[in-house]
Amino acid sequence: MFIRTTPQVGDKIRLEEQVELLSGHFTAGSILTITGFSDRGMDLVDESGNKLLEFGHLPGQYTLLKPNE
Repeated sequence: MFIRTTPQVGDKIRLEEQVELLSGHFTAGSILTITGFSDRGMDLVDESGNKLLEFGHLPGQYTLLKPNE
């Protein structure tokens, strides 16, 4: 069985630490869906439509969730 470890559009991630933005922040534990990629990182959106664009992450800042999570 092959288990993919690289994120793709449509995958969900869980933030492992708070991410500060100019307009607010996403708390640790937030679940976001990947909507795209750019040279600067992933584009993400939460269930309320709040966006985190060009998330240039560091190792350990997020966990890629399995399809059923």
